[in-house]
This record gives sequence, structure tokens and C-alpha cells, in this order.
Amino acid sequence: MKKLVVFSIIILACSSMVQAQKSAEIGLIGATSHYFGDITDQKLDKSIAPLGGLYYLHVLDSRLSLKTSFLIGNLKSSGELNEQPRSFSSQVAEMALQLQVNFLDYMLNNPSTKFSPYLGLGLGFLLFSSNHISNSYSRVTTAIPLSFGFNYSLTKRWGAGAELNIQKTFSDRIDNMNDPLKIQATDCIHNNDWFGYLGIHLSYLFYLSKKSCSSLESLN
Repeated sequence: MKKLVVFSIIILACSSMVQAQKSAEIGLIGATSHYFGDITDQKLDKSIAPLGGLYYLHVLDSRLSLKTSFLIGNLKSSGELNEQPRSFSSQVAEMALQLQVNFLDYMLNNPSTKFSPYLGLGLGFLLFSSNHISNSYSRVTTAIPLSFGFNYSLTKRWGAGAELNIQKTFSDRIDNMNDPLKIQATDCIHNNDWFGYLGIHLSYLFYLSKKSCSSLESLN
């Protein structure tokens, strides 16, 4: 877990040094997570957990951005499997890169582009681990994050928004159960676990160079 945290911070720091684009955003994310897998009849109050992190948004133009994010938090669930009570709790950390597409023109520091919904798709690396004495594990898997949200310009430099993110993982062990239903056919829902989160974010705009952004000028 510590190695992934350090690696992710280094990647985010390196991303912010890229000078190819004139402007970028850095932001904070606060969310609640939920697991989708072999456990059914989940108790909602015992199956949501806190998740948070930060992101770097490399603005390409008013419609396209590259988003590098790092999230850390928990996943847990309490419910049933084959009519027997089952539960798990684990720590998670994720590093992801997504292409984010705005439905409308949107850029901070432009009064004519104050709001836009967006869609994001990318690739992530997920570390999940549990330190239970009788049932400890630590594993890494890849994931495909699909996000839908909206951004709103608060001021010339500050923005806010909300996001729903659903992720297909390539592991059936997030809940520490390896295909307990014994499904032989390939099934992306049952054979691999999913998780998602619903959260809000706050971002700050900064410029990577003193020269004004041509994309902003074209919108004025």
C-alpha cells in the first residue's frame, strides 16, 4: 500500500510539470464507495465506505482533458452468499488515467463556459488488502473506470462538481472469494468483481506558462 501511494504521488507530481499545455487543474475528491460482486442482499449501511484522493486534469481544449487520479479508502460489504451470512472489509488504493470528454464547451476562467456534463473512460491499477488476523490478503489488479459527472465554474480559478464512477475489475478476489458460485462460463458480472463510488470534487486552475491559452481566446 505504501509503495503504491509513493509511486502515485510521484506520477502526479511529474504530470504537473508537463509544459505542452497552457493550463491545468488540480483537485480533491471526496466520495463513498460500494462493492458489486458475489455477496447479495447487501445491507446498505454496512456496505458503503469512505474514499478520497486527488487528481490532475491536463486540459487539451474546451472538450477534451486527460485526468490522472489517485484514490485511497475502503471497500466493505455485509450480506449473504448462498443464504449464508458473508462480509468483508479491505483497504484500497487506485491510480487511474482517463480521457474526459465534455458534452459542452467548458473551461475555468471563461464566463461563457460555466457548466458541462462529462464522460470519462480509462485504465486503472487497483491495490486491495485486508489485515485481518485470520484472513489477510493483498492483491493488485487492473480496472476499467467509466465515469459520468458534471463540472461547474465557481470563480475564475475554482471549480466544483460531482461524479459517479463505476469500475470493472479483472479480479474475483476483492471480497476474498475466488469464484465461489463455480460459474464455468465467462461472465463479466459474476466472474469478476465491480466497485463504484459517488463523490464530489473541488478543483483549482493554474497556468503552465505565462502565455495565454489559445483555446480560451477562441471561445471569447
